[in-house]
Amino acid sequence: MELSELSWDRIRTGTERGEAKAAALLTRPSWVQKWARVLRMARKPTMPEFMAVCRTAFIGMIIIGGIGVIVFSIFLYAPPYLSDVLGL
Repeated sequence: MELSELSWDRIRTGTERGEAKAAALLTRPSWVQKWARVLRMARKPTMPEFMAVCRTAFIGMIIIGGIGVIVFSIFLYAPPYLSDVLGL
């Protein structure tokens, strides 16, 4: 084979690879297909289901908020108390 034929074969092969990549980009990725399936199967929750989710979220917010108040109180009141106890 001559040099010109080799380079022409490379160009043709590169074009075929590029077309394959373009075709792959036009198809949906697998994660999009999975999420589309999830959205197709989704439905509106019933009132008891919705209330259970709201109750759970509210309890979680109360617990996280309570932990935050406890940590804040420790940082606010512990240093003066420890300095009095330790005599610093």
